[in-house]
Amino acid sequence: MNTNNQTQPTFKELLAAKVAEQQAKAEQLRLEAQMKLLDDEKYLESVRKTEAMREETSRLNTIMRSLNTMEPFVTPKGEKFGIRCFPVSFFGLGHSLVMGIVLSSSQAFTEEKLMEYSAISGVNEILLQQAVLAFGRPAYFSKDGKLVDEEKGDFEEFSALLTSVYMELGLMEFAASDITEAKYNAYFDRELKKAVTQKEEFEKAEVLDNEGGDFVIND
Repeated sequence: MNTNNQTQPTFKELLAAKVAEQQAKAEQLRLEAQMKLLDDEKYLESVRKTEAMREETSRLNTIMRSLNTMEPFVTPKGEKFGIRCFPVSFFGLGHSLVMGIVLSSSQAFTEEKLMEYSAISGVNEILLQQAVLAFGRPAYFSKDGKLVDEEKGDFEEFSALLTSVYMELGLMEFAASDITEAKYNAYFDRELKKAVTQKEEFEKAEVLDNEGGDFVIND
């Protein structure tokens, strides 16, 4: 029987088979490496911390969304004042949400609204008020075209109150101590620079408007 006429595998077929073998070895090595991670304390703690931070961040986002659904306060004249609660991104992951929840509580300026705000956030209303006062107020550019000076608070008092806020929010992976006095001062500095820039832009726009007003087209 003549076997010389049997079809021999091509180079591509042989290469594909070798690549498949190599892939199987790589997958086995990866599996073995993953199994070793189950005994790696640092890796397990990293995974635990990441998951815990994700859960806490999700919970804070849920609180913030709920605060933004509060019905606005309506004055006898029909004016509406709603809650606009947003993260203060300057302070970083997690902390930005806490700072937003704390500082936005100043918008709940009636006792009824503050009680509702407290119930939704889970933070005592007196603690919220004290934290806002201790924080102070950064400089800002007002709607009527004025630069409103900053009013620095008492950072040590604010930090102590913030620690209580983190506890009431049930946070374990984010610590109030991460918001340092240097970070606090840097935030006030940034807000001042932003307000000054807005004022300068406003004044430039006013100049352009005035110059444009002098332009007359003759028939």
